[in-house]
Amino acid sequence: MKKALEQLSTSKKPDIGEIRKLDTDDSLQPDHVVQDIEETNSSTPFVGLDSFLANHTGEDNESFNEIMEKASKEESFKKEWLYLQPQKAELESTSQAIENLRVPSLEDQASSTHYKPLQGWTYKSNNSVFYPVVGVPLSQEEEVEKAKKERKVNHENTRFSSNPWRESLLMKRKRKF
Repeated sequence: MKKALEQLSTSKKPDIGEIRKLDTDDSLQPDHVVQDIEETNSSTPFVGLDSFLANHTGEDNESFNEIMEKASKEESFKKEWLYLQPQKAELESTSQAIENLRVPSLEDQASSTHYKPLQGWTYKSNNSVFYPVVGVPLSQEEEVEKAKKERKVNHENTRFSSNPWRESLLMKRKRKF
């Protein structure tokens, strides 16, 4: 402690290493403070709030995740045609498209009175109209917009500009008179 006071009284800057030694000196601090300092001086990197919450979930989040998993299983059971058979349907659609490309001979066409319906497109269960396209990278404009929308803490919005409780008390007093 005396060393720290001497260093502060002199004009030279105190060395960070010496300050850390003084901070962790067991004779100067109670046991619980020494344990806290040892925990904070560890070489673990700084963890932000978002990354901490991404790794450590509470009971509410875990139960919510369980509910969402159950709901997705129920949805996949209800819409089995969408989740379990897309490859089969796509294969049937492409094989039928290949079959439609075959041109019969002129004699077969002349003797046939059967007219086939028009074939427009191949079937896909996850089409690009109702579902997002998988594997397409973002354009430069979309990346710029995404970077602009990153979460930031606006410290002005975390504080009241005026005391709302004092104003409400004044309003109540005015009503009484």
